[in-house]
Amino acid sequence: MHDDAAGNAVAVESFASDRQRHTAGRSPTPLGTRDGVTEKNRNIVCGSKRAGCHQRGIGEMQTPEYTLEQKLRYEREILEVCVSGHPLDFLPRNGETWSNELPGLRGKRVTLCGWVVTYRHVGTKNYRNMMFVTLEDQRGVYEVVLFPDAYDRYGGLVFETRLMRVTGRVEQDGQIKGEMLEALKK
Repeated sequence: MHDDAAGNAVAVESFASDRQRHTAGRSPTPLGTRDGVTEKNRNIVCGSKRAGCHQRGIGEMQTPEYTLEQKLRYEREILEVCVSGHPLDFLPRNGETWSNELPGLRGKRVTLCGWVVTYRHVGTKNYRNMMFVTLEDQRGVYEVVLFPDAYDRYGGLVFETRLMRVTGRVEQDGQIKGEMLEALKK
C-alpha cells in the first residue's frame, strides 16, 4: 500500500511537469477575464455594461408580432397541432350544424365543417374499400363513415386536405353516414 502512495505522488509530479512544459511560452489568461474573454469584449457583444447581461441575451431578443392566423399556420406547420386557436376559426360558416347538436338530429341529413383528426381505412368482405374518418370542429368530435360508393367518390380527399365540409345522415349510434365530402379552402 505504501508503494501505491509513492507511485501516485510520482504520477502527480509527472503530470505537473508535463503541464508546465505545454504551457511554457504562452501568456497567462489576463486578469479580470473569464475564459479569456475580457469584460470589454463581453459588453460589445451584449450591448450593455449590466452585470450578467450575456446570460440574458436570448430573452431580450426582439421577435416579430404574428397575427392569430399566422400563428395557427406556423403551429400547424412546425408542431403539427394548433395551440393558439382552432383551424376552423377563420372559415366562414354557412349554416352548417355543430358537432354538439348531432344527438338531437338522429335520422336527419346534416352538413358539418370539420378538421380531420384521424382516419381508418378498412376493406369489406366483398373486397371493396371503406373508411372511418374522425373530424372535429370548435365544439366537439364526430365520426363519419364512408361506405364503398361514397369512398370511391370522395375517399381521396381525406389524403389531400384536412379541412372538409361533410354531408350525410346521422345514424342512431351517432356516426354520420357520409354522402358527400368537399375540401374547404380559405
